[in-house]
Amino acid sequence: MEHAALTGINFEVAAGKFFTLIGPSGCGKTTLLRIVAGLTSPSEGRILIDGQPSLGPSREKSLVFQHFNLFPWRTALENVAYGLEMQRVHKRERLEKAGEYLKLVNLDGFADHYPHELSGGM
Repeated sequence: MEHAALTGINFEVAAGKFFTLIGPSGCGKTTLLRIVAGLTSPSEGRILIDGQPSLGPSREKSLVFQHFNLFPWRTALENVAYGLEMQRVHKRERLEKAGEYLKLVNLDGFADHYPHELSGGM
């Protein structure tokens, strides 16, 4: 038996803006985010990013899961830099970029801390 998790969804998020999905458990928030991130294909409809079809995971979008998965042996800075490391970005450049992102979310003072030294909200 098929179940329609989402129907009639239509929204835009302007460049550089954040948005929040709020709703009760089981209403489709995670399903929608997985579709937008390209991790799940919609059964109908389409996702556009900058007017172009979004057809799977890409560098232009990402999803932070509810249950984080950090490498416990890496510092916050090294964890943030991991994606760039996998793209073979030079170490100096990736650590610099990761530091910029930590600063953006006011966590630059915790760059050398390990996951067990951070609170869940961090």
